[in-house]
Amino acid sequence: MYYINHQIILSVFLFFCKLNVLCSQPLPIVSTFNDDMGYTCERLNNNELSQEQIKYTLRLIQNSEIKDTALLACCYHQIARNYYIHNNLIESINFYKKAKQLRITFNDNLLWLNYLNLGINYFELGQYELAIRNLTKSLYEPGFKENLDSVNIYRTLGNSYAEIGDYENAIDFGKLAAKDNIKTDTYNLNYAKMDVANTLIRTKNTNNVNSAIEYANEVYKTGTDKSNEIYALFNLAEAYAHLKNFNKSLHFYKLIISSVGQDTLERATVLNNIGILYKNKYLHQSGSSLNAAIDTLKISLNLHKDYYGTNTNYFYSPPYENLADAYTALQQFDTALLHYQKALINLTNNFRIENIFQNPNPKDTTLFLYSNPDMIR
Repeated sequence: MYYINHQIILSVFLFFCKLNVLCSQPLPIVSTFNDDMGYTCERLNNNELSQEQIKYTLRLIQNSEIKDTALLACCYHQIARNYYIHNNLIESINFYKKAKQLRITFNDNLLWLNYLNLGINYFELGQYELAIRNLTKSLYEPGFKENLDSVNIYRTLGNSYAEIGDYENAIDFGKLAAKDNIKTDTYNLNYAKMDVANTLIRTKNTNNVNSAIEYANEVYKTGTDKSNEIYALFNLAEAYAHLKNFNKSLHFYKLIISSVGQDTLERATVLNNIGILYKNKYLHQSGSSLNAAIDTLKISLNLHKDYYGTNTNYFYSPPYENLADAYTALQQFDTALLHYQKALINLTNNFRIENIFQNPNPKDTTLFLYSNPDMIR
């Protein structure tokens, strides 16, 4: 009776989970009771878990004699997913691995889902080789996958390959994710199309960039959701900037500014890109001025500082570096060096000595939080 009560408590505990609409979100499962099969894991759309529920259930797992491995795997899966929601990716991976080990030994046909969610976690940690390894296992592991699951695997695989510079595989998997299918909802299909468009632009191949424009125009014209519409505008702006059609690129950036309204961070990001655009226009078109680039980048920097409200921040570095590039183009080298140093200050725990030529400090054992070798050089 004590054992049964714990099973009921665990089943109630597992009822608290939520499915996010983003296709990069690890998918939840919930334990339910079936007279013939006992406890099984199924997906459910509900609320996230509290830390008290997690701790309580872990105590139950550690102290009881639960033999149902599917239920245990389900518990670990839910806890892992909850850590993911709260951006604790290391603990999320830890508990997904616990669920994975159970499923390798006692297959409940959800091992593929563990590999998928591990792949997503590793991708977000920037460990792209591990992401590819787990996502590939998820792709070929047997089990019932809905169409959105396949889109999720293909899309994250494509993005992982793009991050390591393997654009051929990135485009191949991206196109599989972006393939029109009536079983894929419009939001996730458009999201996949915008990811593959972004990869096509990153190749810097003119034919690929033109293909990216076709994808982005298709999504932008559907107008079904704002986030993908803005993503499409970003891709169009970046694509036309690559093609050196600066006026058309600026047109799309201004449309983004109109769409995001007073969102400080979004405006700061767009203005940083517009600053780069003005700088590149100056470098490639005679008669252009760098004043617009410098003024726009300063506004972007101030908006970032207003948003984060801290003395240093990783996201202050791009506008500082871009300002430094602009001052370099003007041959104002002292001012450029000052801004490169400020960019490095926000990338690292070092480069804080006022005299730039005394940096970096070799005695500082916490030299790099982030690294930008080109800027240091």
